[in-house]
Amino acid sequence: MLDTEYDDAQKQSEQDTLLEEQYGIVENLKRELQLCKTEQHNIRTELETLRNENQKINDIKKSLNSIHLEECGNEDAYKKEIQNLQERIMLLETEKDSALQLWHISLDTVSALEDQLKGFHVDGKGTKFYQEQANAIKESYSEAIKMLEEKLALARNNFIKHQTLYENSKERINSLTREKNELVEKYRNLQTSAQDKDRNNQLTIETLKQELGHAKMETDKILQAKLELEKKLNEVQTYTENLMERDKETKTKVAEAIELIESAAREKDLALHRESLVLEEKARLEQRLNVIANEYDVKIQELNKKTRDEIELNTKKYLTEINELNAELKAKTIVAEKAQRELKFIEEELNKIRRDSSIKVLEYEQKAKRMELQLQIYDETIAKNKYDMEIKQLKEKIIILEDKLGTSNDKLQKLEHQQTNNIQDQGKIAARENRDIMKQYSDLENQLAKTLGDKENLVLQLKSLKNDFEYEIQKRDNERHSLETKIQELEVNLHKATCIKDNKFKDGLIDEINPYLKNKPSFDITVENKCHCCQSALSDHMNKLQEKFDRKTKELINHVQVHQKLSKKWRDEAKSLTVKFYGKSKELRRKISTLQKENNELNTELLICKQQLAQHAIEDIQRFNEPNEIR
Repeated sequence: MLDTEYDDAQKQSEQDTLLEEQYGIVENLKRELQLCKTEQHNIRTELETLRNENQKINDIKKSLNSIHLEECGNEDAYKKEIQNLQERIMLLETEKDSALQLWHISLDTVSALEDQLKGFHVDGKGTKFYQEQANAIKESYSEAIKMLEEKLALARNNFIKHQTLYENSKERINSLTREKNELVEKYRNLQTSAQDKDRNNQLTIETLKQELGHAKMETDKILQAKLELEKKLNEVQTYTENLMERDKETKTKVAEAIELIESAAREKDLALHRESLVLEEKARLEQRLNVIANEYDVKIQELNKKTRDEIELNTKKYLTEINELNAELKAKTIVAEKAQRELKFIEEELNKIRRDSSIKVLEYEQKAKRMELQLQIYDETIAKNKYDMEIKQLKEKIIILEDKLGTSNDKLQKLEHQQTNNIQDQGKIAARENRDIMKQYSDLENQLAKTLGDKENLVLQLKSLKNDFEYEIQKRDNERHSLETKIQELEVNLHKATCIKDNKFKDGLIDEINPYLKNKPSFDITVENKCHCCQSALSDHMNKLQEKFDRKTKELINHVQVHQKLSKKWRDEAKSLTVKFYGKSKELRRKISTLQKENNELNTELLICKQQLAQHAIEDIQRFNEPNEIR
């Protein structure tokens, strides 16, 4: 009997050592699983960072395309301005030619008038007055010609300046195209590097999956060993029950029963220890859930900050940024779906742990029931109070454990509910923010449309003013030509009238003198009388001609004064138009300078983004190399 008992004790000790070794192996496997999960999480984060980098590179490419298109549009505007300036120079040259023609005509008229005045032998006062008027007219026309020449010089200088600006813009466009090609090459290199990283990550994931499969196989083997040991334990328990039934009366059997009770208590202590470990694992999982939630909130906040910064920086790029925001929304939804999947995965793990813990509790309850049945077989008088107390304590511990399990389940449900609510709230907040952003973009588009409409209206007004100015200039040129033709006609008529009157006067004198020449005795008296009469008639005729000439000169002076007034008005209008044109040109130059500053700022930001991309790429390579070195 003693040998059999000793053998049984040795078997039980061996079984206990085997169980402890198996528990140690299970714990090691759990740790390895946790390490695999952490590695998977790190790989996922790296993949997300790579996707974000790819999105940033796409955004940079779009911004470069938009900048290129804007600068090409500016080149067309420069070409149009140069064409307008060339047309204006042609108009000024035509005006100059017309003014020179008028000046020559006026010189001819003045010379003709001077010749006519020299023909009349009258007092020197009138001739001096007419010479002064002629000199004043010459000076006014020479001043007008000088003004036109100054305008032509200014127009030529403006044309040269615009040509230099056009050449500078061409050089700048060529440099930007080169930078664009370089960025495209860098983008392709980054794409290839990202694809290589994805392949390496996929290979690591496949290796980890294989390791997980091997670990699962080992766990299945350990479970089979556990089942075999449980069968052996059941056989041993049946054998001990038979022995206890045979040796109820002996003290040795009582001692064996006490030892069995102590072993059961130890097993219960082990069960309690395992339950405490399970609770610790639950607490760790809860902490991990909290950490994941916090990380998710931090990521969302960072993404919100990034989106706000991008919105503030890229307000001028509305159409492209709308696409970017849509892409970011898709990325956020993907991240949320990933988080939900991870939560589901964690919930499944927690459910598995619950099932395992409930199964273990049921097993311990069954063992307790068996022990109760065994204790009922013993003498009620020997140790009834002790066993009752121990059973009560065990029941109380089981109830406490069940309460703790219930509270942990409630906490897990609350956490799940809170996380779902938080995810829904964050999705609503993101949708609201996106709506606000879309409203802001629509407002900006409306403002842009208004400004473009105002710009088009200003261009149309300028065109209409130019057309009106040209029309008035043509009108006034026609009036000038008509006045000049009238003056020429009047001068011709005057000359004809004077010639006709002189001829008539001579014929009359000859007719009157001929009969008196025949009568020679009375020659002296008649000649003297007729000379006196001729002198009086000539003086009257000259007075009449002088009066007519004065009237004509007054009319011509009035015409010249009217013409001078009109020319002054035209000069004032031309000056006002030139001032407006210079003001518009200054505004356009200011706009061009602001656009150049913005382009420089964008170039600096591009350089900063490139540096950040390079730093992130180096950090990703270092992160990828660190786990490989650890392995």
